[in-house]
Amino acid sequence: MARAVEQLLGDKISRGMIVVKYGFSEPLRYVETLEAGHPLPDKKGEEGARRILEILTGATERDLILSLISGGGSALMPMPADGITLEENRAVTRMLLEGGAKIGEINAVRKHISGSKGGQMARAAYPATTVNLMLSDVVGDRLDVIASGPFVPRSHHLPGCDGRPEKNTH
Repeated sequence: MARAVEQLLGDKISRGMIVVKYGFSEPLRYVETLEAGHPLPDKKGEEGARRILEILTGATERDLILSLISGGGSALMPMPADGITLEENRAVTRMLLEGGAKIGEINAVRKHISGSKGGQMARAAYPATTVNLMLSDVVGDRLDVIASGPFVPRSHHLPGCDGRPEKNTH
């Protein structure tokens, strides 16, 4: 996704950063790439989330933020909420994965223990304009569930976000 944006916008990109799973990076010209852990969050992912938030908090009303979100984004950009450690975040994620929780359930918990999900990145970017380009890996394509919705508030009033839980297919 970042490569395509670079091909389209080139030197109009003033700054950018993406976080990808280990082994999935490639050199980009305008966007910095950081590799991190998936499905369990790690320190590199926390570093990436913090650095992205630094970019966002420096944005002004004259800036356009392109958010490129795809599956795995929630694990790749952990930023524990105040009072929660990365180790606790990892432990919760591990328990949910081992317990068979569905992605919507995992991401619902992640939003509550994170300082970067559930619309918090959009809040940090204000007053800049943000455009979200999202690839869904969740049943129902709920925008607030994809990567735990870093640019999407926890709301059930968005198109495609009716608030109903995913159907159990077992």
